[in-house]
Amino acid sequence: MPETNDKHIGVRIREFRVIRDFSLAELGRRAHVSTSQLSRVETGEQPASPSVLAAVARALGVTLSVLHGQPYIHMLQKDQLDRLLAPISSALDAWDIP
Repeated sequence: MPETNDKHIGVRIREFRVIRDFSLAELGRRAHVSTSQLSRVETGEQPASPSVLAAVARALGVTLSVLHGQPYIHMLQKDQLDRLLAPISSALDAWDIP
């Protein structure tokens, strides 16, 4: 039985895949992961390895922290709002506030 966290990651992968308008085959091609493996990860039948998660995150244009549960995932839109906000988020993380 897969861990609950992996199942949620699979759900998030599917949500981002739908937002990006990718089919399973398209995401698999972009991430170099088999379609059957992606399907098993999305449904929670198989946990995703760190290397698969990294490849899928790159293919979807998100960070691993987003796949692990960044809040407000449902507010992302097809225009890839998360990608536009990533530089702002990085700059704020690097800001040195005493």
